[in-house]
Parts: sequence; C-alpha cells; structure tokens
Amino acid sequence: PAIDSAGKTLATTYVDEPYNYSNGRPVRNYDGRYRGTTTIRKAIEQSVNVVTVKCLTEITPQLGYDYLLNLGFTTLVENRKYADGTTRTDIAQPLALGGLTDGVTNLELTAAYATIANQGVYTKPIFYTKVVDHDGKVLLDNTKPKKRTVLKKSTAYMLTTAMTDVVKQGTGKGVDFGTMP
Repeated sequence: PAIDSAGKTLATTYVDEPYNYSNGRPVRNYDGRYRGTTTIRKAIEQSVNVVTVKCLTEITPQLGYDYLLNLGFTTLVENRKYADGTTRTDIAQPLALGGLTDGVTNLELTAAYATIANQGVYTKPIFYTKVVDHDGKVLLDNTKPKKRTVLKKSTAYMLTTAMTDVVKQGTGKGVDFGTMP
C-alpha cells in the first residue's frame, strides 16, 4: 500500500536559513546561499538542501526510510553494530540528501525513478521473462512482474512536474534533452 505523505505538498514551505543536523554539523546548500521561505517545489528545482533536511526531520527519518523500502531499496541499513562499539543507521537526517551507509544500486535507483514515471506503480526489476529447455519446457517464468502501488497517481504526477522543472529552469538546466521531458 502507498504510504501517507504526512500532509506535505509541493506548496508546503520551510525557511531556508542556516540549519544544523542534530549532531551540530551544518547543512549546506550547493551554492552557499539562503533563500528565506521556500516551497518544496522550489527546493527540488533549485537543490535547496536545508529545506530537504527540514522536511525529512519534520516527517521523521523513519517515514523517509519506509518510503525507500517500499520503493524497493535493499541496501539500506536499519541498525548496524561494529566491533568497536559504534553503530550506523540510515534512519537519520542525512537520508534526505542521499547520505547512506552503503549507498544504493543503479538498478534499484532506476526502478524507484521508474515508479514515479509509472504513475506511482513500482515494478520489481527483472532480467528475464522466461527460460525454456531444449524441448520448450518452461524452467523459469517471470512473465508476470511483481507490481505494487507505492505513490498516489497524483503524487507521482506532481513529482514528475517538479523534477522536470529542475532541468527546465533549475539547477539542471544545463542538461539538454532536446524534446524529451
């Protein structure tokens, strides 16, 4: 089932200002500037890290982590203890900016973006559809991919428009996809 959006929309605003992670380390915007009151849409478009971290902090890193699990990510670290007594978890504020213990795979990242493009429906990636032996007997059948709704159709649409704005007028405007949105 799709996860609740915690009441946030692209019109939700946060103040883009000096801000620190809970450990005291400052969150920095890519350009070192602050923009004051900023919508989530504008924060996506202009890569405003402070707004991103504030939003995740408010909805909770746990909810963000749960979204990523629902989008098929398997490399996330819930809680890892090391021999020296230290621990790591991806259920934390750096999650908002991709600060992950082990990172993600290209396959899973592509599947997550495809979910947005597919109107919120996640399709588990597959490498084959059917394997047959020399007599035509089906040995492995993967013709019915596993799908599930992860985002509301309207949410997926709005995310698509926000991400399109990144390349139309935001920090990705130097990218030229020609006629492809």
